[in-house]
Amino acid sequence: MHYARDQQVIASSLILIGTYILLGLAMGLFLRLFKIGFNNRSRVVLLVCCIAAGLIAGCSSKAERSDRPDVVGSFGRTGRGAGEFLYLRAIELLSNGEIVVLDKAGSAKASTAGIAKFTSISASQLHELLTPKFMNRLDALDVLSRKILQGKIQGERRSKRRGHSVEFADHRPYVVGDDLRFIDWNIFGRLEQLFLKLFLEELDLTLHVTLDISGSMGTGEPRKNLYAKQLAAALTYIGLVNNNRVTLSVFDDGLRARLANMRGRSYLPQMAEFLLDAKPEGVSNFTKTCEQLTTGPSGRGVVIVISDFLMKEGYAAGLRRLVGGQAEVYAILLLSPQELSPEISGDLKLIDVEDGDSSEVTVSGALLKYYKQNLRAYCDELQNFCTKLGAYCMLGSTAEPVETVVLTHLRKLGLLN
Repeated sequence: MHYARDQQVIASSLILIGTYILLGLAMGLFLRLFKIGFNNRSRVVLLVCCIAAGLIAGCSSKAERSDRPDVVGSFGRTGRGAGEFLYLRAIELLSNGEIVVLDKAGSAKASTAGIAKFTSISASQLHELLTPKFMNRLDALDVLSRKILQGKIQGERRSKRRGHSVEFADHRPYVVGDDLRFIDWNIFGRLEQLFLKLFLEELDLTLHVTLDISGSMGTGEPRKNLYAKQLAAALTYIGLVNNNRVTLSVFDDGLRARLANMRGRSYLPQMAEFLLDAKPEGVSNFTKTCEQLTTGPSGRGVVIVISDFLMKEGYAAGLRRLVGGQAEVYAILLLSPQELSPEISGDLKLIDVEDGDSSEVTVSGALLKYYKQNLRAYCDELQNFCTKLGAYCMLGSTAEPVETVVLTHLRKLGLLN
């Protein structure tokens, strides 16, 4: 297997062409000086022999070595940072679990043999979030968009644009310059007028998963933060394996970090590392986050917000901003069992985990009942608000397995099919 850079191929071609030109000039000069005569057939045979000798020499220098490892997939992305490569690469999964990356860049990231062993990004990190059995079940799912999308490149989702697909949209009169392949000859046979068939263009789906990593997400047992990461990893996995354009981001007091425009399984290790490195801390500012999400060039698609939505400034302005950007918004509200049904009593001092505000209370049975009523009303208010905006909302508990939420609840919600 030969891995060559485009620059190498172009340079080799130019050198080969130049060699043939110089060889031809030298032969012509040699024949003139020594007055050697050749008929046309001899000249053709000599030229063919020279070309064949050059091609054999070039191919033999690039021949496949028998000890070169087999290629089983692609890995990483282009760039100059850690875990990035300058040119196309391939990987081999060894029996000892190591990932071997082949890179022809000749940079410090590769050994003299062109092989670099990666330990920081491995399958084990992905398995911390998703088990192999769960990933096998996720392979059968895809993100469902209820709207006719307007994307940027061709894909598998219907768009309002007119293009080429199997789904008929409309007719329009033929004008000079139109493609004759799309003329409806049945109409021409009846009306003796030329009409063009129009189709719905199929475009890619843009999926944006944004995860709350403010201080309140680090509470509860199981931890809301880890549970939310597993849920975000599952949704991102579904988008990547279906070749959708996926963006993954985390926020607290605004967007903290973002992985944009991912596509394909090769981004799975990077996605896992990104999520595992995000630590819950700080205060949340959902309004500022949504302003940043809707600023700049971003395709219309599906936006999934995973949060506990315990925000002092509220969620209304942020959700309005997302829906106003013509995205299809899903709000996943995650709460821990301790928040849904706290088991506390007596005189306590409650401290806000995000901004440090404190309040001294005496917890009684009547107060816990009042708390549960208010919490239920808060969740209902969020669901009703999303419904009025045309968004979708789901309440989840970290006591429930992530597999059940994804395979059952999100499918019933209409997010997955």
